[in-house]
Amino acid sequence: MTKTMNNRLPLLLLALLASAAGAFAAEQSTAFSYQGRLLDGGAPATGLYDFQFTLFDAASAGNAVGSPLVKDDVPVTNGLFTAELDFGPGIFAGQARWLAMGARAGTNTGGFLTLPMRQALNSVPQSQYALVAGSVASGAVTAGMIANNAVTTAKLQDGAVIAAKLADGAVTEPKLDATLSSSLARLGGAQTFSGANNFSAAGNTFTGSGAGLTALNAASLASGTVPDARFSANVPLLDRAAQTFTGNAYFTPTSGGVGIGTTSPGDVLGIRGANATMRIFDSAGSANAADGFIGQSSGLLQLGLFGTEDVGTPPFNIPTPYKRSFLAMDTNGAVGTLERSFGLASSVADYRITLDDGAGLMKFGNRNGQMLNFWGTDYGVGVQNNTLYQRSVGNFAWYRGGQHSNTELDSGGTAALMTLTQNGDLSVPGNVLMKNIVGLNFKQGGNRSSYDPTDIFTFPEDQEQTLDEITVRAPAAGFIFVSAQARLEFNYFEVTGVIANLDFKLYDVTGATPSLLQFRRVIQRDGPDIVTHTFTAAWIIQVGNASDVRIRTTAQGGDGTSRNFEIRLYEHNLTAIYIPVRHGPVPP
Repeated sequence: MTKTMNNRLPLLLLALLASAAGAFAAEQSTAFSYQGRLLDGGAPATGLYDFQFTLFDAASAGNAVGSPLVKDDVPVTNGLFTAELDFGPGIFAGQARWLAMGARAGTNTGGFLTLPMRQALNSVPQSQYALVAGSVASGAVTAGMIANNAVTTAKLQDGAVIAAKLADGAVTEPKLDATLSSSLARLGGAQTFSGANNFSAAGNTFTGSGAGLTALNAASLASGTVPDARFSANVPLLDRAAQTFTGNAYFTPTSGGVGIGTTSPGDVLGIRGANATMRIFDSAGSANAADGFIGQSSGLLQLGLFGTEDVGTPPFNIPTPYKRSFLAMDTNGAVGTLERSFGLASSVADYRITLDDGAGLMKFGNRNGQMLNFWGTDYGVGVQNNTLYQRSVGNFAWYRGGQHSNTELDSGGTAALMTLTQNGDLSVPGNVLMKNIVGLNFKQGGNRSSYDPTDIFTFPEDQEQTLDEITVRAPAAGFIFVSAQARLEFNYFEVTGVIANLDFKLYDVTGATPSLLQFRRVIQRDGPDIVTHTFTAAWIIQVGNASDVRIRTTAQGGDGTSRNFEIRLYEHNLTAIYIPVRHGPVPP
């Protein structure tokens, strides 16, 4: 090996601890093994180092015995090293000897850094003196020749006392610990194994807290309990306060199920608790009024929304901080909508609308309102006090069979049973039984039953004023029965001494020229300023084919002068009924 001249000795702090555990390598050999520990810079050294060993006859000063020994490139591992030393024969003849040591890095060729303290050499090297015993004949020294306590430890050669020569308990543990190398493991002390160790015997047992164990294979654990603190935060625990699964979590029990609030779920998932609910969040953010829930309360399975803020219009809003139930089902199979907060509904009686009462019937509860709505609220069915009504901004129609059509009053390929137009015209192609009279296309107009002060007709002398006009459809040949009634007030404006007329007329205005059907007149001869008269008129019009017939009623008053008169309308009714010709003559 090539060594450099870079001298690192000033940088080395050496501490050599000798344990004279030497042994003769071969018969008659004067060599012995020296084990020591080297610190470099205060830390255990590792690498190749050069050592110099010199024997002295005194702990300090004194004379060197023999020549110094130099050992180059001695491997040092974790501060420990072993060197084979041989100072030759005659060096150890029983006299006291001290060993001086020096060291340098293996790459240097400079001087050695010498340890200030010399190491006293005890029995092991000195036992070389026993080599001279080889000249004593075997058995020449008998027990009687050896005085009591004459053979001391220092006089015994290493290995001379075998196990059979030792009495039971003669060698104690403290005696062994004092002489064994620090590299040897002790049962009663803390041990650090710097090399690989294999404890493969099946009967091996380990006791203690296990603190400091690393790289332990969990598959080798056969019994015992691993504390919760030893588990990673990624491992869910039964009693951990908050546990978040960032990946997909699957619970696939082969038997039983998952219970929340119960140890007996009875199904794949079971939830138990007073008014127990399961919340379904609208988004990944904080809770809001759009969060849904499903829950069980008062025997009703309920579905609704949370009320983290007061939203909606009372009484059906979601009040803070409650849960509003919208849909529920009871144990009888009834399904309905609710208008109460979760936990307050107690029976089907709390349903706002019963979609199915358990027997296939739909109910809307005991309340007024337009229950069914189509196209907003323009079309619908509702309930008023003592009244069931249908609403339409257009027409009404009743069809039998056919297909849907978006075209107005299109029966979809079949005949209409009945139609009622937005103008109030009712048409029934079939027969209608009305007080034992079979009729079609009943039409009624006016139909006033109380006084309205705004219905005032003021007109010049002898000018007619139209009171009402209706149109009735005759689908085929037959008769139109017309009935009219009016109660009118005639105001003279305090004109006395005159004769005035008040006329009520019934016309057929189907053609270009009106046809007067009936005329009623009242002649008023000088009387009170205000006079009320009731007029009635009736007529039968024969039609030869399908046609529309228009009927009109008028009023007229005057006294032959240019004075104006005032007429007020109290009551009025105009009715027209079509009667098919096949049902015989029309009664007068």
